[in-house]
Amino acid sequence: MNFFNIALCVALAVVFVVGKTSADHAACLDKNGLSQDEFDSIVKKLEDGAEDADTKFKCYTHCMMESDGLIDGSGKFDVSSLDDGEDKDEAEKCKKEYDGVSDKCEYAFKLSNCYFKHE
Repeated sequence: MNFFNIALCVALAVVFVVGKTSADHAACLDKNGLSQDEFDSIVKKLEDGAEDADTKFKCYTHCMMESDGLIDGSGKFDVSSLDDGEDKDEAEKCKKEYDGVSDKCEYAFKLSNCYFKHE
């Protein structure tokens, strides 16, 4: 799976698969100073081969994960928060790989990319 597919999976999964409502999506956009047009533009750039996203998009990813209870009190991914049927073994591998990342936005983005790359 190429980077665009991974990033698109992250964006779509965070908004839809994780079960977030449009209100949560809008709140995380607003919290991170990201407009819907900017969000769409970043997804388009990723589609066109960009290999990274800006900080606002990464922080949006963190916001969505946090609002869905996927981030624990220490700011790290809570594997036990995944629903039954989700690949907890793969999630645990990604968590182990990225738990050393100190920036919460970078952490959420890298962790999400890792998880959805293997899903």
